[in-house]
Amino acid sequence: MPIERKLAVEFVGTFFLVFTIGMAVATAGPLAPLAIGAALMVMVFAGGHVWARTGWCRSSPPSSPGSS
Repeated sequence: MPIERKLAVEFVGTFFLVFTIGMAVATAGPLAPLAIGAALMVMVFAGGHVWARTGWCRSSPPSSPGSS
């Protein structure tokens, strides 16, 4: 996978995470930690397929009951 695509995914994920943290701090609402966690979860889910193919995320085998 080209490095440009990885860098683009990294930039978009970092932008949305920093933006969410900034907005959560600016409003100081009681659900700010939930918003930050949700943004991080969505960005990992959205960009995980880019990093998963490089071997960087595959440090251990899956450990689900159906895997052997």
